[in-house]
Amino acid sequence: MTPDPVRSKLARCSAPGLFRWEYVVFQDRIIEFRRIDPVLLVPHERNWRTHPERQERAIDAILREVGIAGALIVRPIEEGRYQIIDGHLRSKRSDEPWPCLVLDVTEEESEKLILTFDAIGTMADANAEKLRSLLGSISFEEIDLQQLTQDLASIEGQDWVTSAAGEHATKSKGDNVTIRIDVLKADTDRVIGMVRSAIGDQYEIGAY
Repeated sequence: MTPDPVRSKLARCSAPGLFRWEYVVFQDRIIEFRRIDPVLLVPHERNWRTHPERQERAIDAILREVGIAGALIVRPIEEGRYQIIDGHLRSKRSDEPWPCLVLDVTEEESEKLILTFDAIGTMADANAEKLRSLLGSISFEEIDLQQLTQDLASIEGQDWVTSAAGEHATKSKGDNVTIRIDVLKADTDRVIGMVRSAIGDQYEIGAY
């Protein structure tokens, strides 16, 4: 059965700097929720994300401490198998059937999703006050999750985290990336830094 479209209010750019609200119908591409045996899950050959050992330990830790709390995203392919769009790392963590959202998308659409899912997530900023509140109220039994919270605390203390009114934006030009960083300190005014670099360059950002 084809899902009903989703009617949503969306801001659309009508001219540079000008937006207007209009109702847009989003097509619901989720056709089924089911639990799928890992032997039937096939990695997407164009998955561009790699998973270091530290990330594997962290996801194992949250699975032990909390459990499975999210579905993989897959699409049906030949011979009763399913191609993974999101959840490659999780799919390897257990031999038990995994909860999956099954999509009705083409191969090209699956590539669009696999390219943008994580990338869109990394565009989010962080609210320093809310992060600080969470760090102060949550405790973990797993060592790898304790280390993760320590890393978050160090980020909250000195790097790119903004207040609710802060801004953090990136834009691309050809092979270069311009990054705007607003750094807020309780005892200083806002400091704005501009960094221009070639893609692939690495920087160590210390305290300002």
